[in-house]
Amino acid sequence: MPSDASPSDALARLQARFTGILDAALDCIITIDRHGNITDFNAAAERTFGYRRADVLGREMAELIIPPAMRDRHRAGLQRLVDTGESK
Repeated sequence: MPSDASPSDALARLQARFTGILDAALDCIITIDRHGNITDFNAAAERTFGYRRADVLGREMAELIIPPAMRDRHRAGLQRLVDTGESK
C-alpha cells in the first residue's frame, strides 16, 4: 500500500476488487455468515436459483436453496463447523 493511502482507501480498493471478481465469476458464489444468513449472492447464483440478490441478502440460505429434507443436517453441519472448525 502506498504510504499516502489510508487504511480506508485500501479497504475500498479491496472491496471493489472482491465485487469485480464476484460479478465476473461464471460459477455461483454464495457467502453466508455463521448463522447461515446470506451475505453475498452473485449474478451466476441469481441465474441458477432464480432469486435476485437484493431479495436474498440477510435471509437464511437453508430456507432458500437447501432441499427441505436436508435442512436439519445442513444446519447441524454449519453449527458443528462454527463450534469446532471441522466440517465432518
